[in-house]
Amino acid sequence: MALGRTFQESFQKAVRSLESGYSGWGCAKLKELIDVEQFLIAGSLSDLTTDDFSELKKRGFSDKQIAFATKSTEKEVREKRLSLGEVPVYQTDSIILIRAHGTSPDSIDAAEDRERFNSILKELGIEKPKGGIAKSEADALAIVKEIGYPVVV
Repeated sequence: MALGRTFQESFQKAVRSLESGYSGWGCAKLKELIDVEQFLIAGSLSDLTTDDFSELKKRGFSDKQIAFATKSTEKEVREKRLSLGEVPVYQTDSIILIRAHGTSPDSIDAAEDRERFNSILKELGIEKPKGGIAKSEADALAIVKEIGYPVVV
């Protein structure tokens, strides 16, 4: 997980955690986003074509982001996009893939939500190593004082 105090720190941690190692791929993709944003800033909403909108949406640009970069309103962007036949696409493949493997979204949430997971273990009488959930530095220090070192954060 790439948590940091700043975007730059989080991004660097994410790059370091890539299973394939650092290849510059992430930086190249980030530069592509910056280049696309510069393209939007240099032009105007009226200049955008169907292909432009298709590429913008593939790269995750929202109508609001496009509006900001082209100095227009979100409503104007939506109207322009729709006039070019670019309609919203809602992806449901994530949920479908999860269910296809037999794990419901609720079960995944129960496993990932530490408080919920701990509650289930307690209910089932399953022992686990000492631990705690820290939401601040003070919480973390209090937990360490109670369970001792070493700790995994």
